[in-house]
Amino acid sequence: MRRSPLVGLFAFAISAQAQTVRPTPTLSPTPPFIKVAPGAQLRKAKALAVNAPRPEYPPEARKHHWVGVGWFAMHVDESTGVVTSVDILQSTGHNMLDRSCVDTLKKWRFVPHSGLKTIKTPITFAMPVDKT
Repeated sequence: MRRSPLVGLFAFAISAQAQTVRPTPTLSPTPPFIKVAPGAQLRKAKALAVNAPRPEYPPEARKHHWVGVGWFAMHVDESTGVVTSVDILQSTGHNMLDRSCVDTLKKWRFVPHSGLKTIKTPITFAMPVDKT
């Protein structure tokens, strides 16, 4: 018995439609594991923050659904509490997101003479998961 080529084409069209109807869910990024040096003091630096704005999620990055987790180190002038520089310890994977983080973290301010010199912080950019 010989199959009609039309039947094979119809089966392909159905499978292609099924793939577009049910997109594969994208997992949200999780913070990476960062090793902490023995003897390092762990405390909540945010409690000592005078100004701690959140990084902007750039509209262009949202449009492209760029997500990522980055680790950043803020270097603080102990006498003024001003962040003097920011290092990228681990990139979010996107220059635009990294730049948003660095620009915002440079605006952070801490209580002067709080003993803070270097503060490491993770920042996560994630898109909501559509549960439909």
